[in-house]
Amino acid sequence: MFALSRSGVLWLWQRDSRQWLPLQAEGARLSTHVFEHWAACVGALPGKRGSDIVFAGDAGADCVSIDPVRMSYRLDRLEGKAIGTPGMLGDLALVPMLRDGSLQLAMRRSDAAWRTTRVEGGQDAGERFGLFAAPIGTINGQGLLWIGERGWLLVQQQGERAEACWSDWPNDRIARPILGPPFR
Repeated sequence: MFALSRSGVLWLWQRDSRQWLPLQAEGARLSTHVFEHWAACVGALPGKRGSDIVFAGDAGADCVSIDPVRMSYRLDRLEGKAIGTPGMLGDLALVPMLRDGSLQLAMRRSDAAWRTTRVEGGQDAGERFGLFAAPIGTINGQGLLWIGERGWLLVQQQGERAEACWSDWPNDRIARPILGPPFR
């Protein structure tokens, strides 16, 4: 079992000694994050040598490989500012983020590098988007939805591709994701 603090420290539970022990970074450390407990989640990417864990933080999207024997971890980061926590769509980990002045979707499969796609309707970066609630799956299981105060991000799987679209709430509406569904 693992735990992540808001300051970016990653901990491993040692069952035999019944204590939490910090893992040491091999290179870059995990970044801080601003997500509240109601919006926090991670994704697991099964790989050849165990599962990697996908995190979202203030410095971008991180794919973390943990070595429990050496009590260490190493990460592969896609720079940017995550505004939503990771979601899994099949074998694809997705992280909404602000990057290069627009809303983009960071994507990663097991044993592959990060790649991004611009989100349709997401060209105005900044406060417009705010932070998103944790993602929820669509009814057909082919998509993920992140609810934000000012709109929603829908990602749908189209074969091997993922298509992402941002939609604003009507002018007189705002959601309060911290209160949970229904979002009005």
